[in-house]
Amino acid sequence: MATDLTTLRMLLALSEGGSTYNAAASLGVDAATVSRRMAVLERKAGVPLFVKRSTGTAFTDAGLQLLSTAESAVVAVTNFDLLLETIANRHAKPVTISAPEGIGSYLLTPQLAGFADTPTPIRFPQDALPQVSILPMESRADIEIILVHPGSDIHRQGEYKARKLGVMRFLPVVAKSYLVKNAAPANYRELGKAPLLNHLIYSNHPSFTQWADIAHGSANGPLVNVSTSSALHRAVLTGRGIALLPDFSEEIDDLVSVLPIGERIGIELWAVATPESLKLPTIKRAWDVIGTAFVNSPWFN
Repeated sequence: MATDLTTLRMLLALSEGGSTYNAAASLGVDAATVSRRMAVLERKAGVPLFVKRSTGTAFTDAGLQLLSTAESAVVAVTNFDLLLETIANRHAKPVTISAPEGIGSYLLTPQLAGFADTPTPIRFPQDALPQVSILPMESRADIEIILVHPGSDIHRQGEYKARKLGVMRFLPVVAKSYLVKNAAPANYRELGKAPLLNHLIYSNHPSFTQWADIAHGSANGPLVNVSTSSALHRAVLTGRGIALLPDFSEEIDDLVSVLPIGERIGIELWAVATPESLKLPTIKRAWDVIGTAFVNSPWFN
């Protein structure tokens, strides 16, 4: 190229400072460097660009034409650099993923932290995911993992892309210490007479209507209601009651047993993201890796 950005900035500094000395001082270079660069510009232009006067350096008509274009060029390059920095910062930030607390605590976090035992319901290839932050369900995130009642619509405003990850299946789960002291219920009728531990979401989600009816059908209702899967898991380990948990629970924790009572209660897992966010390579990579891990897991399909 005939001219570089440094020369253009010297040209602007010369216009603002009014002299070679002032231009050099504002840029932190010596005056000889500015003079030499301006001389090269004049030589390339083939006509005078500057007139030296007692009051400083003035621009000729040709010089003023170049000055106007130089200003636009420097602004354009500055805006380009700002955009480049913005894109780089967006890529450097962790990909945010919102998920139900149980999915985040027992499936995603152990995998991301590298302390998941084998077997696990899902497994990510080593270093396949970019840096990720797990957020609570319903939080605004680059990728949202949501629970959907089978056959129901995904209620999201605006344009979005959705991918079905699979189905979580639930059965009654009990601590093995409970079974040492108590007989296991043989059916749902007997289950209704046992001390039950309930997750609050089961009372508000259509997939769990059958369980909610049983849990709240007795005179005293559930032994306890909790708002998180981790709290429900800890309550089960006390050996005081039975809870509804995923049918792979005994694969994660060998202190519990899954009771094969009735049909498994299924709920769909979906990943949701905006098309705009999926244009970023890091988010798209997380979307693909997570989707593949769930779809390839026999425990979700």
